[in-house]
Amino acid sequence: MNFVYVFTMRAALFCQVPRSRKEICAYLGLSSMAYAMKKHVQPLIDAGVIRMTLPERPKSSKQMYISRERQTEH
Repeated sequence: MNFVYVFTMRAALFCQVPRSRKEICAYLGLSSMAYAMKKHVQPLIDAGVIRMTLPERPKSSKQMYISRERQTEH
């Protein structure tokens, strides 16, 4: 199984509740937030697996990420 795929799916599962960039990086054990966003989080957003809580402010320090599955429960 592809290493990036495993990390990406772990990030998706972790985002069942809203999570910050910092929380996602810590969970994945990555020190580079830019790398984590580019390689793991952005592909999930592009694929519609997770969404931003503040899509109009993608670089906001208050930005959180949540799985789309979770969103439909509200």
